[in-house]
Amino acid sequence: MHEHEYCIIGAGNIGILLSYFLRNEDVAIIKKNNSEITYVRLLNGEKSWEQRFVSFEIENKFFCRKALIATKAYNVEEVVSKIKGKAENVFSFQNGLGIIEILVNNFGVKNSFGSSITYGVSSCGKYCTEIKGLGEIIVGQLGKKYDENVLSEFSYAIKKGGGNIEVVDDIMPYLWLKAIINSAINPITALLGSKNKAVIENDFAQSLALKTIKEGEKVASALGIKLPSDPEKMLFEIATKTGENYSSMLQDIKNKKRTEIDYINGYIALQGEKLSLNVETNKTLYLMVKALEKELFIT
Repeated sequence: MHEHEYCIIGAGNIGILLSYFLRNEDVAIIKKNNSEITYVRLLNGEKSWEQRFVSFEIENKFFCRKALIATKAYNVEEVVSKIKGKAENVFSFQNGLGIIEILVNNFGVKNSFGSSITYGVSSCGKYCTEIKGLGEIIVGQLGKKYDENVLSEFSYAIKKGGGNIEVVDDIMPYLWLKAIINSAINPITALLGSKNKAVIENDFAQSLALKTIKEGEKVASALGIKLPSDPEKMLFEIATKTGENYSSMLQDIKNKKRTEIDYINGYIALQGEKLSLNVETNKTLYLMVKALEKELFIT
């Protein structure tokens, strides 16, 4: 049986970014099919790194002390069902909301960890990721730090590998902050086919983005979630910093892959409707992206 300190589940952009930061640790890459991973590669400006990792299918027998789920949000439930009993502590690295709750329901609150990643990454080929913008990994648990040892070990390993990381007491406000910002940038750029800078340089797109953010703020506030930063201010900062980048949602659309809209605008709209709040902008963006997925035969 395979036993490892870290198992990275998913070899997409975030999975490869994590494998780079953890390159000196005991790491295995777990995939859902039997396609061979000869090596993973990361580009950062003029620097290039590539490395072979132990890799095996998720159906195999294995045990990991820390399982890092780096798949798309819509694959998390399936992944969780296949790693129950195979992982001690489980971390989620998805865009969107409602993910850490899945971990808590299956592994318990003490063994579940959420994250918010602000690194800008894009694909440069099969098992190849390019860093387009520096950022940080924010990691924590639901409500408070239940296991400071695991958090400290993970934080130390990421820092040792050159990553920027912050450990917070309660991850939920950070998940909502990122989701609210993504709710403005991702669907608008995906629908326009534009780079991130469109939401601040195009007056109409900017107006739509700000309306989307205001709705998200109201939903978070009604749920008792105090955001750690001003999302409107962060929208301008992030759209400026990553202005030349293509959002992950637009990359998905270009590659004719399913987006994570259900876990971003769809989730915010659903929570808002439960609270009888006006979330029409989020709902409209959600429906437009879902319509685009259907038009492109994405399931």
